[in-house]
Amino acid sequence: MAALSSSSAASSGAPPPPVEFTQEELECMSKVKAQLVAGGLDEARISPRELALTTLNSKLRVDDACEKYIAWLDAIQVFGLNSFDDVWAEVTQGDWSLVGPLLRSYAVCGTDAMGRSIMWIQGGGIKPEDEAVSVRAGVLYFMAIHADNTSMHEGITFVIDTSKNDTRYGNEKQLQRVWQAFPLRPQRIFIAGASMLKRVFINGLIKFARYIETQEEV
Repeated sequence: MAALSSSSAASSGAPPPPVEFTQEELECMSKVKAQLVAGGLDEARISPRELALTTLNSKLRVDDACEKYIAWLDAIQVFGLNSFDDVWAEVTQGDWSLVGPLLRSYAVCGTDAMGRSIMWIQGGGIKPEDEAVSVRAGVLYFMAIHADNTSMHEGITFVIDTSKNDTRYGNEKQLQRVWQAFPLRPQRIFIAGASMLKRVFINGLIKFARYIETQEEV
């Protein structure tokens, strides 16, 4: 995450402010962890970083945070990643030789006018033999763009760039299920490079997702 977040910081000319949590947030994280363990999840599979982000992106709703954390774990486990420790692995030692090339699906864009990180998805086909590493790259990028106090607490700007002609390998739906399991909380969503027909279709999906989220909040 240091490598990714420092790249984003470099684009803005200054390092991001440190992430700080309120007492209420810390207590909520503790409740989420306790509920996960009580529900049978091995404590070794609970990562403080990912737990904190999931809790905040769930707006401190304990049940929702637990559900999203389990869904995220289940999604990456399909690719042989039993915990987020498996995602970080050699990266914690500064070795990006395996994961680095798969970051091509994402762009480092700095922040928007409100100081929130921009998550820019460029796409690109993923070969079956690269699936697990691609999932790892996606999680690390996702964590990196939330590695500042503003993005962690206020969400991000999400950009879907459809201008790239993806080479398809038949695994797109399986990978899509992983991306959909990320505990995302975008404040603004943009679609780049799409035809009018594709833009209308994607806008429809976004509106439907927002409607479902609104119903869950009622």
